[in-house]
Amino acid sequence: MQLKKRTVIIERAEAIAYVFNWLAQRPSTESWVVLIAGKGHERYIDRNGHKTPV
Repeated sequence: MQLKKRTVIIERAEAIAYVFNWLAQRPSTESWVVLIAGKGHERYIDRNGHKTPV
């Protein structure tokens, strides 16, 4: 099994721009779906039942 290259981008706007630039370079015969998900409206992060303010 061959491993594929991964790119990690922390900044949301930079990551979104990167993925759409990458998709623009793909052949039109390839079908892709991009899911842009976020934390949501909560003002805390819930980890293992412990709520930490952000």
